[in-house]
Amino acid sequence: MVGKRIRELREEKEIEREQMVELVGICSTTMSLYESGCRSPKVETVSKLADLFEVSVDYLLGRTDCRYPLNREMMEMKAKFSRHPDLWEIVKDYNQMPKAKKERLVAYLSSKMKGFSEE
Repeated sequence: MVGKRIRELREEKEIEREQMVELVGICSTTMSLYESGCRSPKVETVSKLADLFEVSVDYLLGRTDCRYPLNREMMEMKAKFSRHPDLWEIVKDYNQMPKAKKERLVAYLSSKMKGFSEE
């Protein structure tokens, strides 16, 4: 699971393996073994990768499908949406998106909202 998540996140962020190993401080062969599932990374490496990809360690380890842990701010927001669980799911999904996807979504919604304000 760890290897699959590492590869998925690396490709999503469009980071070459060589660039990633420099950022994390391990050799390319070792990273290849992680991504193929033949070897598991040490705790320190998992922590570095989680920081690099801006995801939780639990997500990398496959303990949760939630990329980002709910911080206090998100817990407070969840409470505000208690009467609207469908909206909370949208907010939660947005919070879990990578930055580039968030930017595309905001641009798309902004273009669609212009049509509403003109009516």
